[in-house]
Amino acid sequence: MFLASPSGLRTKRGAAFLFNTTNRQFTMADLYNLLDQLDHDEQEEEIIQEEQEWEAPVETAVLPADLIDAQKRQLADNDTNEDAKEVLEEDSPYLRLRNVWSQEVNAPELLPFDEDVFQSIIELIEDWEQAVDQCEDNPVSALMASITSVQIERAKYVLCDWLATRLRKMEEYPFYIRDYKADCLSQTELSHIQAYCNLVQKHLSRTVLDHFPQEAWKELPVEEPNFDYTYVFVKCLAPTTIDKDPLERGDSLIIHYSKIRDSLRDGDLQILAS
Repeated sequence: MFLASPSGLRTKRGAAFLFNTTNRQFTMADLYNLLDQLDHDEQEEEIIQEEQEWEAPVETAVLPADLIDAQKRQLADNDTNEDAKEVLEEDSPYLRLRNVWSQEVNAPELLPFDEDVFQSIIELIEDWEQAVDQCEDNPVSALMASITSVQIERAKYVLCDWLATRLRKMEEYPFYIRDYKADCLSQTELSHIQAYCNLVQKHLSRTVLDHFPQEAWKELPVEEPNFDYTYVFVKCLAPTTIDKDPLERGDSLIIHYSKIRDSLRDGDLQILAS
């Protein structure tokens, strides 16, 4: 830090510091204090210079409007206010999908296909994917793009599981579904179950029915689900009457499934478990 000279000590900056040993104008402690102060000043200058060199312009993340729905879903998951949830459910295709999925999984029979929910969630997923592509172009929004990608995969999982659950129910009683529940199917599901029944019928004809008397197999009864011993745990979404007993909104009960089928179709009840 200091260079020795005949007249005293000289700093790198050219400033002279005279040290008179005869008159003892300065003590050694004063010298050390001055050296520490000069070191401190140089360190501060180096820090300021580094900050100026590394200082980058502040970037702000501009989120696409399509991602606002993610905030609504987060509020619906965390908010305990039932009224607020109902408002969000009306506006959010994802929450509507989750509701019909939960009903389908817990219901012992095939429920009517909700075409509006299906089309809405497909459009929402497409909008999300476009929003993710826009966010990936901005490094500041990359985190939000990653979060939205997780939401997309979640929605796809719920959608696929809903359709897979319906497919399992259809193939469990294919002829009953084709003959008596066709109004509960989408056009794609109806085409599938018709083709599936034709394949099953051809297989049975080759292996079993060809050994029956001609046309006798047509008199065989169609297998159908039995709900005589099926009970479900339901919650009332609106005032209703079940088995002559009035129920208020928010009431929960365990009841025979056959007694609530009509109320379930009307949307007055929600199945919680079966």
